[in-house]
Amino acid sequence: MGEDAKDRVEGIKSLMEKYKISPDEIVFIDDKPTPINEISENMKDITTVKIEFEDILKLAWAEKCLPTFKIKIISDLRKIADGKSL
Repeated sequence: MGEDAKDRVEGIKSLMEKYKISPDEIVFIDDKPTPINEISENMKDITTVKIEFEDILKLAWAEKCLPTFKIKIISDLRKIADGKSL
């Protein structure tokens, strides 16, 4: 992953400890299923958001993905932050 953490889960745990934040204060956003699934499976209290897009590359990421939310446009993030349904 990088110099400070061996994987995403360890990295997020390190940030939680460093900044004294709880999992329910974190939103993990990505367009690929693998990172979202990694967080969803290991850190169940973190909200995950998958950005859906229409592109030929979409077919490369056909892996099953169960994020908390799926969005197509960035303004949907505001709705999530405001606690509104999509």
